[in-house]
Amino acid sequence: MGRTSVTDASIKPVGPSMHICGPAITVATITGDSLMVHAALRIAQPGDVVVVDARRNLDYALWSTMTTKMAKKQQLGGLFD
Repeated sequence: MGRTSVTDASIKPVGPSMHICGPAITVATITGDSLMVHAALRIAQPGDVVVVDARRNLDYALWSTMTTKMAKKQQLGGLFD
C-alpha cells in the first residue's frame, strides 16, 4: 500500500501467547471486493503475512474457507484483517 497506513493499535492477537512475524503483503480493498486479497495470495511466499485493510467494513466477508485453504497450502505466516 505504498507505506500509506499503519496498523490500528486496537488489533491484538487472539490469545496472549500468539505472535506473528514475517514479510508483509499489504492489501487495500473496497467494500465487498476481495479481488486484491486473492491477488495477494497468488504472490505470497511461505512465511509471508497478508495484511488486509477492509476500511473497517463489517458488512462483507473478504476471507473464506477457500482463502484459508490457499493460505495454509502456501504456509503463510499469518493474516491481519
